[in-house]
Formats: sequence, C-alpha cells, structure tokens
Amino acid sequence: MTAFIGAACIIFAGARLGAIAADALSRRLRQLGALQSGLEALRTEIRFSATPLPAALARAAVAAGGEIGAMFRAWGRNLGGASALSPAEALAAALLQRPAPLNLKDEDLAPLRDLSGYLGASDQADQERHLQTAVKHLSDRAAEAAALQLRHGKLYRYLGVLAAVAIVIICL
Repeated sequence: MTAFIGAACIIFAGARLGAIAADALSRRLRQLGALQSGLEALRTEIRFSATPLPAALARAAVAAGGEIGAMFRAWGRNLGGASALSPAEALAAALLQRPAPLNLKDEDLAPLRDLSGYLGASDQADQERHLQTAVKHLSDRAAEAAALQLRHGKLYRYLGVLAAVAIVIICL
C-alpha cells in the first residue's frame, strides 16, 4: 500500500512538473500579447493625445495588465519621480525591480529596450515609427512562441508523466 501511494505521488509530481513547463510556454505567449497591447496603447497616447510619457506609460499599463502592466507602471514611476532618469534607464530599472518574474526571453524585450532610447527624444512621427517597428517585432516573436507552444506544450506534459512512470518502474 505504501509503495502504491509513493508511486502515485511520483506520477503526480511528474505530471505537475510537465504541466508547469507547458504553462511557461503559454504564459510567455500571453505576456508577448500583453506587451503588444501596452505598446499599442502607448502609440495611441503619443499619436492622438500627446500625453506626457509617464502618464502614457500608466495608461499603457492598464491596457497591458498583469505582470507586463506592472512593468509599464514601474517604468512610468521611474520617469516621473525625482530621479531624472532617461526612458532607457527607467526601463532598465523597471525590469530589475519587477515583483513577478517574466516568462520573456531577452530577445523578446530587445525591441522595448531599443524603443526606450527614442521615446521622448524624437518627434511624434519618429516615435510612432519606432513603436510600430517594436510591435511588428513582438508580433513575429509571438508567432514563434505560438508555434513553439503548439509543438512542445503537449510534449512537456507527456514527458513529465512518462518520466515519472519510468522512475516508478525503476524503483519497483
């Protein structure tokens, strides 16, 4: 009976590890979508409202929501505070102080880092062009992430269960 309970626990743990790995892929895809939504909202604020950057980032945070929204909020707070940070420095600080880890790769954040050098430092048309380029790059990354999730999501789930079953067989 104890062996059966132990085997069930091992199989459950393996299945859970596989599910965690598969969920990380879907979280990355959701975060890329939220990042795109935030940048689109920022683009709208810059294009139509000429909103100051800290306020525009706060509105982008609402559009993005979740962990990405928290990152946009921190970015805006870093710009609007007493410390005179550039948008690039404020973004770097926001990425360091985020409360929850992001499932994004460095390549996913590269367009945001590139964009931060142009925000507030160029005219409206140039900023909009750079925002559009960043959104396009993120769209391409999201398509890659969706393909990866489709290919590897089920694989990770099955691999977790099968590895646990293999461990149970070896232990018995």
